Amino acid sequence: MEVETLKNKLLIVIIALLILFSPIDVFADEDLIISSWLVEAELKEDGSLAIIKDVTYDFNSSFNGIYMDIILDDMMEIKDLQVFELESGQEIEYSQDQRAKKGQSQVYSMDLTANSANIMVFSPSEDEIKTFRFKYLLTNVASRHTDTGELYFKLIGANNETPIDYFKATIELPSFSQNDVKIFAHGPLHGKTYYDKEVVVLEVNDLPAKTFVETRILFPQDYIPLASRQGNRSLEEILDEEESLLEKIREDAVRRENRKSILNKISLGLSALGLLILGFLVTRLKRNPDIFTNMKDIYPDEISPAELSLFMNLSIGPRAYIATLLDLARREYLRLETITSTDIKKKTKVRESDTYLFIKNDTPTNKLLKHEEFLMSWFFNTIGDGKKLTTAEIDGYREKYSTNFYKEQSAWSKLVKDELLSREYYDPRGKTYGVFTLVISLFLFVLSIVSLVNEGLFGILLLLISFIMMIYGITLFQRKSERGYIQYQLWKDFKKNNQVKGSEGLGLSTDLAIIYLIALGLPMKDLDEYRKSVDFEYYPMHWGYFFFLTNSQGGSRFEDSFNKSFYGNATNSSSSSFGGGGGFSAGGGGGVGGSGSGGF
Repeated sequence: MEVETLKNKLLIVIIALLILFSPIDVFADEDLIISSWLVEAELKEDGSLAIIKDVTYDFNSSFNGIYMDIILDDMMEIKDLQVFELESGQEIEYSQDQRAKKGQSQVYSMDLTANSANIMVFSPSEDEIKTFRFKYLLTNVASRHTDTGELYFKLIGANNETPIDYFKATIELPSFSQNDVKIFAHGPLHGKTYYDKEVVVLEVNDLPAKTFVETRILFPQDYIPLASRQGNRSLEEILDEEESLLEKIREDAVRRENRKSILNKISLGLSALGLLILGFLVTRLKRNPDIFTNMKDIYPDEISPAELSLFMNLSIGPRAYIATLLDLARREYLRLETITSTDIKKKTKVRESDTYLFIKNDTPTNKLLKHEEFLMSWFFNTIGDGKKLTTAEIDGYREKYSTNFYKEQSAWSKLVKDELLSREYYDPRGKTYGVFTLVISLFLFVLSIVSLVNEGLFGILLLLISFIMMIYGITLFQRKSERGYIQYQLWKDFKKNNQVKGSEGLGLSTDLAIIYLIALGLPMKDLDEYRKSVDFEYYPMHWGYFFFLTNSQGGSRFEDSFNKSFYGNATNSSSSSFGGGGGFSAGGGGGVGGSGSGGF
């Protein structure tokens, strides 16, 4: 199954072509760069936002000072403004002087308009670095909707004309329960947002000029009981909007001049041809509506957790390894224990019980699948001493023998893929139709680029259809057979309705059901609820006890430890969920407020 490699190659080609034919942005004058823009914001119960903003400017030529533009709307007001310069951590307060002129120092002026506050800070500077602090209150920022509170706020506006090396904002809410708060961020795709204890954090490195950064935080209405700004949206509507922003590709909304008529005709003709091909393929590959009436068994096939993870998630991630190890522990091929920091090399700094010990039992391995037997040999014979190994030893082996480690990782992934392919879950026609569709889509893609370069308007339509065909062609490589489709629906239904159907719905033992749910990528919160639905005090054997030990964010400490040792970071899929942080999404732009700055 080469679909992952093919998808990666196609993605690289698409990105390269889009970059090639995209207009090049000219950044702001590098005579002035903002090296750091730090924001501390506190949301009040009346929906106002108290802000402390520290902005560090790198002056590479002569300036009279800097300006800070703060965007407002018809409900917002700015109050209690104070301006400081920071020297060695000490605040030097500037006084307000509405008649201030160039050349003056330690004064500022503020010009209020209907939609902005324009602050001029007078501080002659040349070839030096200065940090200015702005303290102020913005009223009526957060909104109370029909069933949710919302802070939808631009921290940096598209009006900002100066590039920023590093941006960070921390936002404190009036109350905080992570289960009730969802966070989103819009702006450059390399930005990130996350929880840090009880505050929301946004971070962006290398923020270009004229690029906005905004946050959208959803929380219970009773966090802002005194808010005046009212909205009429529901939590579900807002979440649907955010989900669509994460999934859709930004479309080029800019319309150019009229295109040459001949290229428009070619583009329209090829677009119609592309739709006809798509229609033919969809009709040709349409599923038999009676597929489920001929099922021989209501239970899914016996399958390993790693194969299930690949089959349902389309990739082999951390959960495939973790579920396999837990299943081997369930079947008594190995056992799991914790060790303290005194049991490992002193140079490894870990807290007690953050390092785990795998011990190999004497159970014969001749009944294991190939990938299971490979994993046992890899871990215990290659990395360990033949009988045991620790997560710290996995980490050390990965760092010391990185090339071998990733080769062995690829070898294990290939074994899982091969064994999954042998189950005949995939339609053999998929590859043939997939290659055909991809060849046609690439042909249409090239012609659409030629049309766009020559200002052919309908080249955009042709480009869109070529993308649709390309994506559809990729999915055909993993098109499931009728048997595979039935299996997929059974597992999908089990993952979605696990607390309703329980393990009995698929003829599984409770322990195996939990391992399968881990492989399927269920968040820790849902896994724990499933465990409690069986019996509040129930823990599946010894391995389950270790897995369900939680970290401060509610995820699995065992999963954190394994991921850190195996991947070199604390990737924690057990704690992550939609609206729980992560990267920025494209789109958005509907938040109130915003700031921009530069020199004069």
